[in-house]
Amino acid sequence: MGFIKIILCSVLISVLLLSQFNSSLILLNYQLNKEYIAQNLCENKDKPEMNCCGKCVVNKQLEKETQQKNKMNFTKEKETAKLVVRKLKLNDSFFNLVEQSFSSYIIHLPSIKGDIATPPPKFV
Repeated sequence: MGFIKIILCSVLISVLLLSQFNSSLILLNYQLNKEYIAQNLCENKDKPEMNCCGKCVVNKQLEKETQQKNKMNFTKEKETAKLVVRKLKLNDSFFNLVEQSFSSYIIHLPSIKGDIATPPPKFV
C-alpha cells in the first residue's frame, strides 16, 4: 500500500512540475529536434534569407501556451471574484437577518455628550 502512495505522489508531482515548465519543454523540444522542425515544419523554409530555422514554429507554440495560461488565469480570477461576491452577499444577508431578528432586543444607550447632569467630584 505504501508503494502505491509513493508512485501516485511521484506521478502527481511530475504532472504539476511539467505543467509549470511547459514553455521550457517547448524550447527543449526545439533544441532536440531543430533539424526536423527547420526542414518539415518551418513556415519560412522557402525564404532562407530570414534564417528562421523553425523559430516561427516555436514562437507560435509559445504564444499559444501563453494565451492558454492567460485564459486560465482570467478564468481563475473570475471564479474567485464570483466566490467573494457570493460570500459578501451571504454575509450581508446573514447580518440583515440577525439585525431583523434581534432588533427588539437592542438596547439604545444615551449618548455620553451632554447627558451627564452633574460633573464628577474633584478630589483635592
